[in-house]
Amino acid sequence: MPDGIDQFLWFVAGVFSYRIVSSMLNYGHMYSFMRLLKEDILKLLTILEEDLRQALELKRRHLRSASVDEEEIKVKFEKDKQEINIWKEVLISRLKLHWPKYYRDLLNFNNWKEAKKDYKDQLKKNS
Repeated sequence: MPDGIDQFLWFVAGVFSYRIVSSMLNYGHMYSFMRLLKEDILKLLTILEEDLRQALELKRRHLRSASVDEEEIKVKFEKDKQEINIWKEVLISRLKLHWPKYYRDLLNFNNWKEAKKDYKDQLKKNS
């Protein structure tokens, strides 16, 4: 073997091992970051849902105080609830669609109900 070839091989092995270890550490850090990001997004969506529910109740009270027919209020309220339910499902499907593919295993839900359960489970784990 020519002089210095074994030092060169050790150098190449060091470069490869550095790349492998740094990639694994980077993936681990990003996985942790994406898990926290998911929890924060679900928290925000839960807060938005509660705010929408309060806004609907406020709308209902205003319609009643404006002497709108109770049947018409009921129809409007049901239509608003349906639109909000559609909005929630679309949010979850868009979240899953645009989530980075390497971290999709973090999103172990397919609809709003499962996402809320996942969020509540995370709260229990963190307590």
